[in-house]
Amino acid sequence: MRTIISNQKATMLLVLLLGFFIWSFTPKNASETPFANKKIYCQLYVNNTYNRIQQKWSYEIDVNYGEYLKYDFKSLEQYKVQSFTNYLDALNYLGSRGWKLVLTNRHMVDGYNHYQDYYLLEKDTN
Repeated sequence: MRTIISNQKATMLLVLLLGFFIWSFTPKNASETPFANKKIYCQLYVNNTYNRIQQKWSYEIDVNYGEYLKYDFKSLEQYKVQSFTNYLDALNYLGSRGWKLVLTNRHMVDGYNHYQDYYLLEKDTN
């Protein structure tokens, strides 16, 4: 039986088609990100714990920017956060950088002296 295309030519054609397929999905602009002209979200976690001995609340605050910004260190530089003493400072910091509050949620962790607050914020990237 006679072959129409040799194995070398078939391999070369497959490599060219695969290269074209990968190239077609790359951003056309080098500075363009997958989130260009879209909304991105971050979540602010606040652990509230009341210390009965000191008679005051303590806060543990963490900001989650998601998986994309977690590994994109150049983009993460502009979202770097300072340490905060309370959650209002954290919300004001994010609000001053264009983040808008979308959703809040609070639930009790153990008993009456430990709460977790979640704040979902969004930002336009255009």
